[in-house]
Amino acid sequence: MTLSRGEGPDCEGVHRRLSIGDFALITRLSVTTLRHYHRVGLLEPADVDPSSNYRYYTFDQVPTALTIRRYRQLQIPVEDVAALLTADEATRDGLLQEHLERMRTVLQETQDALIGLQALLTQPRAGAAVARRSLEPTPAMAESSVVERDGLVAWWKTAIDHLRTQAARLGGGDPVLGGLFDHALFTQGRGEATVFAPIAEPRPGSVVVPGGTFAVAVHHGPHSTIDLTYASLGAHLAATDELRTGPVREHYLVTDAEAPDSTNWQTEICWPVP
Repeated sequence: MTLSRGEGPDCEGVHRRLSIGDFALITRLSVTTLRHYHRVGLLEPADVDPSSNYRYYTFDQVPTALTIRRYRQLQIPVEDVAALLTADEATRDGLLQEHLERMRTVLQETQDALIGLQALLTQPRAGAAVARRSLEPTPAMAESSVVERDGLVAWWKTAIDHLRTQAARLGGGDPVLGGLFDHALFTQGRGEATVFAPIAEPRPGSVVVPGGTFAVAVHHGPHSTIDLTYASLGAHLAATDELRTGPVREHYLVTDAEAPDSTNWQTEICWPVP
């Protein structure tokens, strides 16, 4: 490694400088990356030659560069890395925890997508058995929100956990929870979603889940493959000219609360029909 040297009135004797190429070799950050980090203000050189525009770094900057490299290996955005570098320990740990939770969510979504793809490619699919059922209006405790399609799963999990806690506090047994989902959620990417817990009688703050006539199919397995049953039910209704765009209703007959193995889960899909 070749070290260039420089002198100045603000230093005692001679101090060492590293060229951008030498600094790249030490830190395993490419020259292109170092230039980018300089442009965005994440890692600025210790000195820039005004005549040649050559960038120079010091040994003191190596730990910072390695820290940046580790943060980026965790796929933390550059702007968030800048905040982490200047944060106190408590703030830094909080930001890292938030990022790790996001990574866990992405990992789970990736695993779910892989399970769904494997099921689609390897498992022969018979058409879902479809029944017709009339459901009465149902009083329920509920949570509703207009959500983005990409945020639906995270919202749903939080809302379901909250309703389970409410149901346990009210002492109403262990009701079968359900959900209502506006078709705009899937066709437009944004729409209203509701999860509900049936109750025996209306009470302050409760709602009434609408009744009606539904075509019903039961999905067996994890939620990552529920689109296969949705597609089968929707195709059946399209073939019989009964496909409607009213909110689809779900009943969570067997969930992770009863069966840790997701292959044993059961979700009833109720599609409104004339």
